[in-house]
Amino acid sequence: MSISSSLPPSAPSLAEVLVQRTFAKPVHALIDGDMLDALVHADDAQPAVAAPDAASDAPSVDVRA
Repeated sequence: MSISSSLPPSAPSLAEVLVQRTFAKPVHALIDGDMLDALVHADDAQPAVAAPDAASDAPSVDVRA
């Protein structure tokens, strides 16, 4: 059983390799600009839903005694 490392002294440690691979940029972008624009403007064609106002057709009830 050998105590010496089989890697050369200038080789990165396992932790360094894992950190580099974890934070490395992907070769291809997962989402491109066209996809981002489509996601941002997905609700533009749909009408906005307005909250009912107090002066609607609903009857008002006075609960004061």
